[in-house]
Amino acid sequence: MFRARLARVTEAVDFEAALRGPSEAGNRTYLTLPFDPKALFGRARCPVRITINGHSWRTTTQVYGGEYRVVVSAAVRAAAGLEVGQSVHVHVKKDDSVPAVDLPLELSAALRADLDARDAFELLAPSHRREYSRWVAEATLPQTRARRAVAAAERIKGSTRRPLSA
Repeated sequence: MFRARLARVTEAVDFEAALRGPSEAGNRTYLTLPFDPKALFGRARCPVRITINGHSWRTTTQVYGGEYRVVVSAAVRAAAGLEVGQSVHVHVKKDDSVPAVDLPLELSAALRADLDARDAFELLAPSHRREYSRWVAEATLPQTRARRAVAAAERIKGSTRRPLSA
């Protein structure tokens, strides 16, 4: 059982929990965390890496009605061999890694050519970086990708958080 007296920031926690299903509350399958992520990891909505039955995935802790949870998707349940109601050993580790974003060549070139845009791009959240990359990469014509890359660099410098539709 988790001891609430641990108040310092830590890197990982192990505990036993039952996988709760959609019928119990809401429409998601989830695990209730028996600790306060803010007290242990420094943030209530904290990026974490969960490991159950040897299967690991990245997610973010969530708060619902004063209860801390992590959602367990159908794909994760299948990969880890989990069923709703099953009691499992859970390893939760704070995840400070920044997910890599594959940049299209055109966007990479535009960011290399404009240092202000590159610096601003590095400050964006990973989700916004992925969205700019997707917006440039989804164009089928090379000239459209090039035009979008230049436009993305300008928008990034102008602090627009995400790309506008083409």
